[in-house]
Amino acid sequence: MLRLVICLATSTLPALAGPGFFGPPTHVAEFKPSTFVDTVSNDTRVWIVTFYADWCGHCIHYAPVFKSIANRLQKEEDRLQFGAVNCAMWYEFCSTVDVHSYPSMRAYHTAKVNPMGTKGFDVQRSNYAEEQFVTWIQPLLPARTSKTTRQPQNPRKQLNKLLSNWTNLTKRSSSNGNSSSYNSSAANPGAGSITTSPLTLTKPALSGPEAAAMHLVDAEVAVLYSLRHGAFLAAKQTVSSGSTMVLEGAVLLELRNWLVLLAALLPSINARRDILVLEELVSSAQASTAGLGHTLWIAALDKQGLDTLPPEAGVEPNPFWRSCKSYTCGLWTLFHILTVAATEQRPRPDVQGLLSKRSVLPQPHAVLVGIRNFVANFFGCSDCVANFLQTFDSCGHNRCNLDHGDGVGMALWLWEVHNGVSQRVAQERQVPEGGKPWPSNEDCRVCRLSSSGKITSWDRQAVYSYLQATYWRPEWTLLGQERTLVYTTPTFDSYQLWGIASLVALSCLAWRMMQRSYGLGGLQREKGS
Repeated sequence: MLRLVICLATSTLPALAGPGFFGPPTHVAEFKPSTFVDTVSNDTRVWIVTFYADWCGHCIHYAPVFKSIANRLQKEEDRLQFGAVNCAMWYEFCSTVDVHSYPSMRAYHTAKVNPMGTKGFDVQRSNYAEEQFVTWIQPLLPARTSKTTRQPQNPRKQLNKLLSNWTNLTKRSSSNGNSSSYNSSAANPGAGSITTSPLTLTKPALSGPEAAAMHLVDAEVAVLYSLRHGAFLAAKQTVSSGSTMVLEGAVLLELRNWLVLLAALLPSINARRDILVLEELVSSAQASTAGLGHTLWIAALDKQGLDTLPPEAGVEPNPFWRSCKSYTCGLWTLFHILTVAATEQRPRPDVQGLLSKRSVLPQPHAVLVGIRNFVANFFGCSDCVANFLQTFDSCGHNRCNLDHGDGVGMALWLWEVHNGVSQRVAQERQVPEGGKPWPSNEDCRVCRLSSSGKITSWDRQAVYSYLQATYWRPEWTLLGQERTLVYTTPTFDSYQLWGIASLVALSCLAWRMMQRSYGLGGLQREKGS
């Protein structure tokens, strides 16, 4: 199966942070929070800083453009400098300075706009392209003077306060044993290493039940990573609550809805129970007026993993991937599993028994809506979000004509969208071998219909069978009927029902033994008389 996987793709200044997209020998300084504040706030020159995430395909695509801009304007280094912050590594700091989507570009200390540059100001996306940026930045540069460059000033109080807030939060987290949450490279020195190819097409090594099990692990890794790095993208800053960020209102409701959806559809019973622990925390926060604090949320994530995965999988996922090699791949895998689960876990006539009659699962349409709202609220790649929402909200790929209960149709809709994304991204990256339709003919020979030796269309039922075999195992259907605390009507729990059934069975067995015993005794007496 061809799957699009975005891989990890830097100034004459010294390296200021761990491995990333930038750093020597380029003219872009790779920052960590402390060096960002020390360098940017104490400089008189204009600073242009890009905030990115190393898993973000659009960030990977834009990195060479940003490097080219920095190299082209090297002659302006006495007035202009370039930097970068990897928000996948320094997520808490990026949120503190109000960066919630990637890539984001900020300008600091410009002569005409916001000269103090406490948080900088956002550069409009229309100025991201090289020629547009060069034209835009020139009027904003300060006039040259005879003074030497890089004259230190007193630190900007407001910007240093941001660093203080971030440092205090890190200390509180460290005291709770979760300091690794903010620096994944500390736990894994090889994390974030750069590969020479900006785009890689990979193919799962296995098919059938083994592939489905591997994909489930990848999906659960993506869940852990998203809950840690994406749940608070739209959080508000507050000091009174004891946390720099608080989630409340509609976004908090969307987080609970997403957890409820996961608890209803993930195949693993253990994973569902782990998700429900977090859902209970979010539900309690909804009932309070204070909302959900980021410190409390991270502490909860540090206490438990998901299914067989440890909490560290949400901090640094690279060692835990099985078939995937990136967060975006893990998310696509999760989405495919959820849409297939919505179909395979429907109450079916051929699945008899107690469990199949007790579950009330979400409609397939509700699953797609849940995926849409997750992308809108908890995924940081701004261009990816815009493209996905445009496709969904405009009824792309005939979505609005699907019946709300058509699970196969919903799963195939997501497959079409995934194929479209792969092809579009491959064209943008100009990858010759990229964007081939998935599944390939080698992976599924019956998935394509041909006429006169030429492939003309897809056999959609065969494609769904392929998705089912790739992302699902038959035994998961029965496991999926196990009741959870959500999407079900009040009734006896499984232990009570099995207990009642056991008592009934034992009573029947005892009664039959008594009958046989008395019957045999009566016959013996008749023979002896």
